[in-house]
Amino acid sequence: MTAGRVCSALLVCLVAAAVATSQHTPASADITITVNSTADSNDATAQTACEDGTAGCTLRAAISLANAEPGDDTINVEPGTYTLALAGAGEDGNATGDLDITGGLAINGSTTGDVIIDGNALDRVLHIECACDVALNDLAVQGGLISGDTGGGVLSLADTLTLNRVTVRDNAVTQSSHGGGIMNVVGSSIVLNDSTVEDNSVTSVSNLTLGGGLASQGTVEANNSTFSGNSSDNVGGGLSVGDATLNNVTVTDNSAAEAGGIVVEAFGSATLTLRNTLVAGQAAGEDCGLIGPLGATIVSAGHNLDSDGSCDLDATGDLPDGDADIEALASNGGPTQTHALGPDSDAIDAGNPATPGSGGDSCLAADQRGIARPQDGDGNATSICDIGAFELELDSDSDGVPDASDNCPNDANPGQEDFDGDNIGDACDPDIDGDGVANAEDECAETPLGTDVADDGCPDQDGDNVSDNKDNCPTVPNADQADADNDGIGDACEGDQDGDGVIDDDDNCPAVANPDQADLDGDGVGDEVL
Repeated sequence: MTAGRVCSALLVCLVAAAVATSQHTPASADITITVNSTADSNDATAQTACEDGTAGCTLRAAISLANAEPGDDTINVEPGTYTLALAGAGEDGNATGDLDITGGLAINGSTTGDVIIDGNALDRVLHIECACDVALNDLAVQGGLISGDTGGGVLSLADTLTLNRVTVRDNAVTQSSHGGGIMNVVGSSIVLNDSTVEDNSVTSVSNLTLGGGLASQGTVEANNSTFSGNSSDNVGGGLSVGDATLNNVTVTDNSAAEAGGIVVEAFGSATLTLRNTLVAGQAAGEDCGLIGPLGATIVSAGHNLDSDGSCDLDATGDLPDGDADIEALASNGGPTQTHALGPDSDAIDAGNPATPGSGGDSCLAADQRGIARPQDGDGNATSICDIGAFELELDSDSDGVPDASDNCPNDANPGQEDFDGDNIGDACDPDIDGDGVANAEDECAETPLGTDVADDGCPDQDGDNVSDNKDNCPTVPNADQADADNDGIGDACEGDQDGDGVIDDDDNCPAVANPDQADLDGDGVGDEVL
């Protein structure tokens, strides 16, 4: 065979081999997995359920399947509490302890029911091990506990970890230094949108503890988010950050020996930028602090509030030593808990006056709950966005229901009772039952809808304008209420109207008592009538 023929034959073989290989090697593709079992297992049965989309797919098995597949995958989690139960902290293969993520992934909770991932104090909850992009959406991370390491709720080595409408709560780190709720390492970024980091802690008897809620050695961007009730034995109860930007964020009720709210940690240079942000009312320690060499700085982009002057606010619209008048963390609508502003808060109408959402240093277009900015929260006919994550809506009657959704905006009715369903609350409805009779004249003010009523507003089923509770014959019209024998039963419906013991149909004198039915002339008319 000539060299040319050899080459031609070899080319044919290579092409054939390539075709055969392409027919047997699956192409890389993103996958979507639905988690429908709250059990914590990673066995073959659970993994098969995840692959086949059948009942029994657990969160751990779904993550293992996603880790094994190339591409950026999606896990949709049905409502429920997913409690970790496989003991064995420190293992990084997703077999025991925390949930280990090694590839690009979005974990979606639910907007119709709570999705909670609970660490059950066995380990931290989530460990993102890859330089990848990971998103957590509409869920809660809680109950993580780790000793001698960082990140009680989440430890992230991701390129970017994004939290959308997520709550990170009740996680703890002991005997170490960083990130009771979340730890974001050097080179990683974290973005929080409409999220709340609450009641997380870092404790140690010997080490410097930083970032009860969030500790970051990478970069942080927080938008419309809340840091509340977090604690550190030493510094940075709410947050310990390097480079970070906070937009319309609320940091309150956190505690530390120093810098209970935010500490900026720099081992080189680091800048914290505050924009329309409220840092006030810490449980212990100052609102802000700096540690490390001289490269740590706080920059105000304007319209921020602190309550003790420690954040060095000096830009346009800043309110150092402001009165936040902030209320307790609560469910104020929206997917995550927030701190409402009280009616006397200096933060009301104190944000950037530019149109919200217009870019630059303007407020974000909506608040953490999704309420559009701006609102005229103080009722002064001027609408400017508020400082912090919460936009106060006008509530003229102070019943906790904003005027825009209050069925009685000027009369307190926190329960929004509306008997007749006409969208006018009972507290201010002149006709509560909608029967056409004003309350002042209505003797039956809560008559069921659709009921015929008399002029006094009470039910009148026979339509004779005598209400049933007064009608001597309520099912037969008898406006004159005639009752010949005065027995309280109207003649129109009485079987024996003269009370002589003979029913009217057989009585030859139905209106005059004649029990003997005497009829001398036999004409069918009783003698008593004659």
